[in-house]
Amino acid sequence: MTEDLIKEQPKKVYGLPKALPVCQIIVGIIVIITNEVLYQLDAPFFLFVGIGTTIIGVLNYRLQVVRVYDQYSEIKLAPLASPWLVKNNNIVSVTAEPKRLTIVVNEKGKEVTRKLALSAFKKEQRSELVEHYTSIAG
Repeated sequence: MTEDLIKEQPKKVYGLPKALPVCQIIVGIIVIITNEVLYQLDAPFFLFVGIGTTIIGVLNYRLQVVRVYDQYSEIKLAPLASPWLVKNNNIVSVTAEPKRLTIVVNEKGKEVTRKLALSAFKKEQRSELVEHYTSIAG
């Protein structure tokens, strides 16, 4: 059963706006260049900050935060974070606030609250996400 879910193609994919990772990449490169010009590798902290920011920007560029399938959703908030698997029939309630979507899910007999920052998505994607999860919760 799990293998069938993994092979399925998503109906809809929601990612970060491309401006955010591009800004992270640009800031990282500027920090690296500034470190090279001003400090000439005497301050390795800034070099590591620049490299780290650039790597995070590259990883965020292709990040698919929410993937919606027929029977479940997969939510991944960060490139190196493990995804949350939210089955549609396990959703207990959904609360939509202006900046946050709160999904209460029944996992192994316990209610778990999952919070999703709506500010990370484009405006049209925010309303689609809220509509999708509120329609499932009923």
